[in-house]
Amino acid sequence: MTAVRESSAAAVSPFVLYLAFAGTGVACALPGATLPAILAHWLLCDSGAGLLFLLTSAGSSCGALLCRGRATHSLAYGAGLLSLASAALVLAGRTAGSSMGHVQALGCFLVYGLGLGITMTSVSLIRSERGCAQRGLEMNRLNLVWAIGAFTCPFLAAHALRVSSITMLVGGLAIAFACLAVWALLVEIRLLPSAFRTAGAERNLPHVLPPVLMLITALATGVESAAGGWLATYASRLHHSVAGTVTVASAFWGGLLLSRAVSSTKLVHGIRELFRLRFGAALAACAAVLLFAGHSEAVIATAAFLLGLGIGPVFPLLLAFVLPRFSGSRVFFFAGFGGALLPWITGYVSGWRGSLRDGLLAPLMGSVVLALAAAWLGHGFGVREAKE
Repeated sequence: MTAVRESSAAAVSPFVLYLAFAGTGVACALPGATLPAILAHWLLCDSGAGLLFLLTSAGSSCGALLCRGRATHSLAYGAGLLSLASAALVLAGRTAGSSMGHVQALGCFLVYGLGLGITMTSVSLIRSERGCAQRGLEMNRLNLVWAIGAFTCPFLAAHALRVSSITMLVGGLAIAFACLAVWALLVEIRLLPSAFRTAGAERNLPHVLPPVLMLITALATGVESAAGGWLATYASRLHHSVAGTVTVASAFWGGLLLSRAVSSTKLVHGIRELFRLRFGAALAACAAVLLFAGHSEAVIATAAFLLGLGIGPVFPLLLAFVLPRFSGSRVFFFAGFGGALLPWITGYVSGWRGSLRDGLLAPLMGSVVLALAAAWLGHGFGVREAKE
């Protein structure tokens, strides 16, 4: 009977973990999708919003390093921490506008990012180990469902703002991740103990990533986070319409979703992974230039879509290459570091120059450097692409 229960739970586990990862996509996109409301609610300026992004992503980066031991245990306390932080954000809204409210909000977003980082890293490591025979395909599938969650977030946020406020959406996340923490404690910890024995064999792998991989990892997530975090606000300030804001934000996440959906099929089976990475980085750089130069809603939406289309497959391809070859979760730390730095620089430059358009120079320059680093990858460095 116990074996039957474990077999049934093992069959359901991938669905739950994919659903949980889609939830982290919603949670990641939430600050950017609701940023105009957050700025008005807590009376923050652009530099304050940049600090909010910095703390959230810094917490996420540190959370990646806290995934020690069995990833299922990390999943339980990461999801629990994210649930508590989401609930605290709902309560912190009662003191919005005061100096104490600012401190509480920033502290909540720091813990929010910490729980998010632990949860995302834990799910990635669990699925990487259990799907090690097709790790590249598994990482693409996982990041595809993440993109689905991120894509739906602007629509969920717009609906929540029309009905009442973002507290309804944040409260829903708190309940969802509380359920995930319970599932991890009751089910995931008991599942497939043999799947984690391979982790011990990987302790002899090198711990330090080559500098070019550090750079590409940080910039891939940094450009993605900066665009996902600031595009809705940029569109809102240019066109002052909810429809235009949702369109631009959804165009970016839609492009990212499409690219990861295609990468998860056999349509790209015959295309070398290194070529796909370079092409995606180059497309993202061109789209960032178009985004900076454009003024009309159609041009900005098109640029946002192409930016998502280009940047989408870069991080999953890196994970598929790095995880079998380098020990630990350091790749997720550098991903979080880039995801913290570029959105903060965007907000800082925007506040300093008084123009969010000038702030978007940060992801523009980041995408150009990313394209150059991707072109250098494999040339004179000894890095070889993975063949799954």
